[in-house]
Amino acid sequence: AVGYVNTASGQSSSAVGYVNTASGSASSAVGYNNNASGGFSSAVGHMNEALGSGSSAVGTLNFAKGQYSTAMGMENYTQNQSSAAVGTRKIPNQALTPFVTGGVITSVNGINVTATGNSLNDITHINGTAVNATELNAFLEHLIWGGNLALADESSVFGVGGITTGNRSTAIGFDSLADEANTVSVGRAGAEKRITNVATPTKATDAANKGYVDTKFASVTGGTVATDNYASSTTETALGSARGTAHTTTLTSGKITAVGGITVTTTGAGTSLDDIDSFTANGVTTTKAADPAKVAAFINAAKKGGNIAVGINSSAVGTANIASGFSSSAVGFNNNASGYYSSAVGYMNTASGSNSSAVGYVNIASGWYSSAVGYRNEASGMGSNAVGGNNLAKSQASNAFGITNTVDHGASNTNPFISDNSSRTTANAFGSVNNVTGAGATAVGLKNTASGVVSSAFGTGATANRTGSIAFGGWYDQNADNEIDDASLTASETAAATGVSSVAIGAGVTATADRSSVFGVGSQATALNATAIGFDSLADEANTISVGRAGATKRITNVATGTADTDAINKKQLTDALAAIPNATPSDNYARASSSTALGSAKGSPHTIITTISGKITAVGGIAVTTTGAGTTLDDIDSFTVNSLTTTKAADPVKFATFINAIKKGGNLAMDGQASALGTGNIASGLYSNAVGNSNTASSGYSTAVGYSNTASGSYSSAVGNSNTASGSYNSAVGYSNTASGNTTNAFGAYNNITSAALSTAVGIGNIINSSAWGTNALGYSNNVSNLFGSAIGTKNTVTMIGSNAIGLNNVVSGRYANAVGTGNTVIGQNGAAVGSGLADYAGTLGSQALLTPVSYTPTFSSVGGVTTLDGVVIKTSAA
Repeated sequence: AVGYVNTASGQSSSAVGYVNTASGSASSAVGYNNNASGGFSSAVGHMNEALGSGSSAVGTLNFAKGQYSTAMGMENYTQNQSSAAVGTRKIPNQALTPFVTGGVITSVNGINVTATGNSLNDITHINGTAVNATELNAFLEHLIWGGNLALADESSVFGVGGITTGNRSTAIGFDSLADEANTVSVGRAGAEKRITNVATPTKATDAANKGYVDTKFASVTGGTVATDNYASSTTETALGSARGTAHTTTLTSGKITAVGGITVTTTGAGTSLDDIDSFTANGVTTTKAADPAKVAAFINAAKKGGNIAVGINSSAVGTANIASGFSSSAVGFNNNASGYYSSAVGYMNTASGSNSSAVGYVNIASGWYSSAVGYRNEASGMGSNAVGGNNLAKSQASNAFGITNTVDHGASNTNPFISDNSSRTTANAFGSVNNVTGAGATAVGLKNTASGVVSSAFGTGATANRTGSIAFGGWYDQNADNEIDDASLTASETAAATGVSSVAIGAGVTATADRSSVFGVGSQATALNATAIGFDSLADEANTISVGRAGATKRITNVATGTADTDAINKKQLTDALAAIPNATPSDNYARASSSTALGSAKGSPHTIITTISGKITAVGGIAVTTTGAGTTLDDIDSFTVNSLTTTKAADPVKFATFINAIKKGGNLAMDGQASALGTGNIASGLYSNAVGNSNTASSGYSTAVGYSNTASGSYSSAVGNSNTASGSYNSAVGYSNTASGNTTNAFGAYNNITSAALSTAVGIGNIINSSAWGTNALGYSNNVSNLFGSAIGTKNTVTMIGSNAIGLNNVVSGRYANAVGTGNTVIGQNGAAVGSGLADYAGTLGSQALLTPVSYTPTFSSVGGVTTLDGVVIKTSAA
């Protein structure tokens, strides 16, 4: 389903445009307010109904009830199987004249009916065919408006206000009636138009064959009578009705030079359509001197606003359509298909690019191989696609999906990664109100901007405006208005990467210098190659890593020999200082091995103590200990064990005293080879582990915890920022209060939670990936993924089934291998898709599609008693 508020609930069905419904299996509804409920049915144009299996309703206000029937044009009605009605209505508001016999209606306006009473609502059969209330109302409405009515099996109507009641009969022209089986009629009994069987004429009212007409007509006009439609040859098709007003003309120096995009020449003043002397399509010019009849027919169709098919093998069907490109198609109302193999379907669409398609409402596809589908989209770049509402895809090979996205990086910015010397470009925007102007750039989510070459902006309000920059935007409500909107969504609340090859991940973060990076909340990196980590950190010196600001005790810069009171000092400086003070008071820090490092200050309170029910101490700061005596105080500890290596008080009392002092004071502990604990109250107990900042713990081999109160307990894991947990192998948790507990998972931003789901990534704020969702991704704000290989990108999306994806705002995908793009979409069926915006919950079926309507959403944070919730969901629990 593509466009605005479309519903595609039938298996393998398609709904494209504005408020269309395709409920039949393999059905198609394209245009405005069309309904295709029959299996394999098609409703294309404006307010058409295709109810019968294999039926087609194309144009405006057509109703195709019969199996395999076709209603095309305006106000056509096909009731029986294999029937067809093509054309338009005649006089509106005609009177309905029922004929009553014995208190029961037997006919209406001369058409036989079966009824149970004398009211029109009592009719049960029309011309012998049963109808329900909906079908009866449609029949009476089309009868009132003088539409074409095909009321018999295999009958057909072509023209204006025609009626067929005989099986396999045909009515052609204005107000024609074919009431005999196997006949062709162009009038009514008693009217001179009547033609039966098309034999050589014998009566004055019989139709004449072609040779007879040619002979007679040539002597009068030298050509054929012009109709409201014009097809340039027998290989072209122009069917339907005229709109009653002339097609648009183009003037040059006051003279008409084109009609509906078709080049013309004029004589005389050249200001009137009657002055046209020739027209040219696909390189073929037709002149009045060479073929006056064709030029006259073209002029008539141009003046009436009829359908015009002048491209070789082209088709113009409906009302006021123009198909001038080779093998082009224009179907619906006032569509224009001028490109080779182009298609314009629906209402006022334009397809001018070669092999282009414009489907829906006022879409423009001007680039070669481009597609514009939905509501007021424009695809002008070669190979570009604009799908949804008000999207603009101007760049080559660009994609704009969703609502009000713009992709436009200019012709000179080609993709630097294409190696075949071509000039192709690629850029993508998915979601709502994203803006992409950089070559090879991508923006996904809400109100993101990617203007740098190969830049990327994800989440909400992120900005990446320099070459190679990356911004993952959460939302940091710095101005405390609890709103995300144009008025309050400022740069200080989102992520911005404005330096070349810079990276900004989190909320309210900025990386302004070249190759700078920021991870966390409310932090800035303003110097070349600088990195800021955690909450409210500032990296304003080149080639530095900062976890705080000047004057804050968590500041760490370069780790050179310390000179200022708040600088970090290296291991050699500390060793030399301690060696110069014999029998000095034990250090507040403890480094177990000669290759390990513990530097900084103590936090002033003991590390976390674990006891048995009886109160005996069994572990301190996650380090296993044994005790003597009562075993209830830290002084009772007589051994500790790290990674299967035990140190006892008896074997090394000096080292042991330093350890006891460090755990009492809450100092830094480096407990294994090549481990480093730097800052305040950090514990690095794994081989090659690192704990840097304040109250961080790195307990597994090659693990890293940097910032404040982070825990990295998995091998090769990293926890960076504030209150993050990385408990699985090869995990990363960066930002604020993130949890990454499955192997090879990544959580960036704030309040993200990955529960034992391997190979998964959560970026933004408040995203949740549960234990069964392996290989999944959640990017943005408050997304939830709970099954394998799914993705949720944007704000508050939910994905519950395998292989499914949700992009945008408030989408719910519970079907297997299904997709939802936009706002407020719900997809339940397997392989289903919902693209656009809206709020719907339907029992989808295999391959269904839908496009829905926007909703508004404001997130709610709460923190009571150490419990932090996001929209009522617990995302963090801290100790009292």
